[in-house]
Amino acid sequence: MKLRHAIYEPGGPGPHPTLIAFHGWGASALDLLGLAPYLCDGNFLTICPQGPLTVPLGPTSGYGWFPLRPGSPPDDAAVIAAVAEAVGFVDEACQRYPIDPQKLVVLGFSQGGIIATGVAISKPQKFAAVVGVSTWFPEALKQMLPAGADLTRLPILVQHGRGDTVIEIGQARDSVERLRAMQVDLRYREYDCGHEITAQGLHDISEFLIEKVLSPITASAAAAPASALDAIAPTAPALIRAETLGLRSREAGFDWRDLHQVIAKIREELEEVEAAVAAGDRSAAADELGDAMLALANAPRFVERAAEATLAAACDKFERRFRYLERTARDRKLELKALDDGQLDALWNEAKSALAGRR
Repeated sequence: MKLRHAIYEPGGPGPHPTLIAFHGWGASALDLLGLAPYLCDGNFLTICPQGPLTVPLGPTSGYGWFPLRPGSPPDDAAVIAAVAEAVGFVDEACQRYPIDPQKLVVLGFSQGGIIATGVAISKPQKFAAVVGVSTWFPEALKQMLPAGADLTRLPILVQHGRGDTVIEIGQARDSVERLRAMQVDLRYREYDCGHEITAQGLHDISEFLIEKVLSPITASAAAAPASALDAIAPTAPALIRAETLGLRSREAGFDWRDLHQVIAKIREELEEVEAAVAAGDRSAAADELGDAMLALANAPRFVERAAEATLAAACDKFERRFRYLERTARDRKLELKALDDGQLDALWNEAKSALAGRR
């Protein structure tokens, strides 16, 4: 085989469900191999090819698939050539290793995600699924799509960190929309992380592969598509569950258009809370408060923030201000419980002023 590669082989003679994993810029064939035991309990034969380009990294070297120039998009011809070389590697691997041809998956991280996606759309009938992590989708890859090819049966999972400074979240979202325009079966997940693969991301990849590749598909299941919300555990922490409900329903085409609509919804729910309180109906007030909280949990994603991170930052800010208020009251020999609303507000505003600018 032309490309060096590393391999993880599960027990048994095979043929095995197989994952071909393409590393990112400056990494090597060993970079993604360590994921193999943690994906689907190690049941995938995992093959990790090494990019043909040498990438100088100070005293050592890494590898890449096509040249990158800081601040410039990749050369389209170089991308297409790299994808073609990767397609050749996949064909060679299928001849050499005990691969189940019905359960072949490509995965790629960062630059490797471009390669994995390009390989899959060049031969969509060959692959059971695609996974792209911390990556993007150049327009040039559309040239790889065969005439008349149907991508509606090609499941793609795309994962990205909202704090990614290598490939910004906006670029990832634009790429997702381009893929959706090609009518692929796309699932998109965002995480509160940077340019990396997280433990939650690994869990979600495993779930995706189990659902799309390992689980038998019955005629009844094909006739009755699963809900977009099926994979959300009802036991998940409520804040995370609320945000995930919003993201999954968005994928299905049901969402607010912008933050203004979310704010309007929150106001509407708070008005209903006030009406329930005025009527003396505490149960209804609690229900409406829950609706308002659900909308609030989804508001941060409209300013490209995670709900958990947004609330955590607010908690940190409150704690700093309250501790300052406590110290100030103690220094002045004031008992908080003895102060009226005006005095408490004055202390709180003093704390806000003193700590202004701190995040």
